[in-house]
Amino acid sequence: MGLGLYHSGIEVDGREYAFGGHDMEGTGVFENEPRQAYGAVFREALPLGKSKHRSQEIPRIIEELAMEFSGVSYNLFTR
Repeated sequence: MGLGLYHSGIEVDGREYAFGGHDMEGTGVFENEPRQAYGAVFREALPLGKSKHRSQEIPRIIEELAMEFSGVSYNLFTR
């Protein structure tokens, strides 16, 4: 059994959202088709329940989070 680095994301309304780092200005939040993150191999899904938010609210919530989570603020060990 070895150690690994794992991608995690959250699926909401048929889209997967995740946070990753890069050295450019801008957000580290990205979205893609569920289980299709570039460079990641899907392993397991864990149901987290239902959102209390309506589908129409999700883009605004993601946009707010995207402003808070810049790509350069990503840290593999702390954020």
